[in-house]
Amino acid sequence: MAPKNDAWAFVLGFAVGVVAGATVSLMASRRGEKKHASTVERPVGPVVQSSGEGLRLFEPLTRRYVPIRDRQAEFGNVPASKEEVRSFLARRRGLQTRTLRPASEWPPPGGLGAGVAFRDPLLHFQDYTAVYFYLIAPPNIGRQPHADLLYMTSSNTAALGCEALLSFFGTEQFKCIFRIWDWSHPDEPDGGKFVRSLTYDELSEYLIPYSFGIDSGEGLATVCLYIVNLTRRMKGNSFQNEIYLHNHTIGTRDLVWSYPFDWPAKETTEEFWWGPIFETFPDPGAQYVLANPVGFDGTIIVQDGVEYQLSDRNSTMTIPSGNGLREIYRSVGANSGLVCA
Repeated sequence: MAPKNDAWAFVLGFAVGVVAGATVSLMASRRGEKKHASTVERPVGPVVQSSGEGLRLFEPLTRRYVPIRDRQAEFGNVPASKEEVRSFLARRRGLQTRTLRPASEWPPPGGLGAGVAFRDPLLHFQDYTAVYFYLIAPPNIGRQPHADLLYMTSSNTAALGCEALLSFFGTEQFKCIFRIWDWSHPDEPDGGKFVRSLTYDELSEYLIPYSFGIDSGEGLATVCLYIVNLTRRMKGNSFQNEIYLHNHTIGTRDLVWSYPFDWPAKETTEEFWWGPIFETFPDPGAQYVLANPVGFDGTIIVQDGVEYQLSDRNSTMTIPSGNGLREIYRSVGANSGLVCA
């Protein structure tokens, strides 16, 4: 079995840029987006496939299936502070009021410092929806005298799905913590739904070298998490949320969270609109001077048998304004990536 796993690691690493010691060239990705602009939508098979060797997860960048490794039992939950939970919940009330309204009718962003908003046809999934994206993961963003918190987060459009995010909170000295908020899960004792947290040290296997060609013409070397945030129907009204991180050392998709739940009101529930975003706190008034760049790239939606590249037909991109975030990279030909310093 080991030779086969090694082959998978090589194939996926070569195509996605996740072999240890390698970097992904965004300039090559940008050329690819221009060349393949006609393939905004492509048919796909099941997002999770069962084989004699276990479960595999569809990978849109290679159009192949990657072995799944269940690591849920290996990680715990670093509790978020009550202040962070309150901030998260208060902001979500504002974000949810924008759900399913035309972009032209949305109120001012209000805490949306920058990022992607999903539009039709991405807001009406039936059997499964998944967002794939790279998220820059610096160890910290430096002290922020005029801001309390920065989230780098995304929904997968499911209103009872998860948000897999990076938290940079002042009470944690703006250090990077990976958190999962599961909207389907019962409230935790603190009133929130943060169900899993990984410290930066625990992320070591998932920090992928990734380079950007930024606007200055120079290269920007970073490390990223490659996240898959999936909600899928298991049977009838039974669904399951799943969060995967790509382990670039062995070429597997590591399952770090899953939760089954019943969703009898699925057909009448309005879905979430936010893709990868910079979520700023407080609002209004947050001003950032980032010691390390943050952002996202390579965002793809896979939903009900279709892979969607993000375009102006199915999404919009908000650029930063008035919050100190300075754009240094934006994807060309797609709404898939944005980096700020």
